[in-house]
Amino acid sequence: MKLTEEQLKMIGESYLDDLPFYYGDVDQSKLWNSLPVYIQTEGLKWGANDTVVRELVGEHLLKTQLDLTFDLWYDQDDNGIYTHELAEAMFNIKEPIWIEIDYEKL
Repeated sequence: MKLTEEQLKMIGESYLDDLPFYYGDVDQSKLWNSLPVYIQTEGLKWGANDTVVRELVGEHLLKTQLDLTFDLWYDQDDNGIYTHELAEAMFNIKEPIWIEIDYEKL
């Protein structure tokens, strides 16, 4: 489904700054138009910064860009705080990693 400019304005910009990766400045309309319809629909209903929508987008990006599941990437410590141990083990860094979005994989 290709979203119209009006629909994209309704969704708003997506900020996934709580994920252990970042993707820099992207064309939001290109990103949203590359996502599966079920994620676009949730974005239209709730907006880009809704927790469920952000998790859906994040999960989809992890799966398509890094071939990882959300459960493998995120882990909670005993206090319920998210850790990024897998990211640290894979990339030997503790800060978020940079990924270049490959729209062919979306």
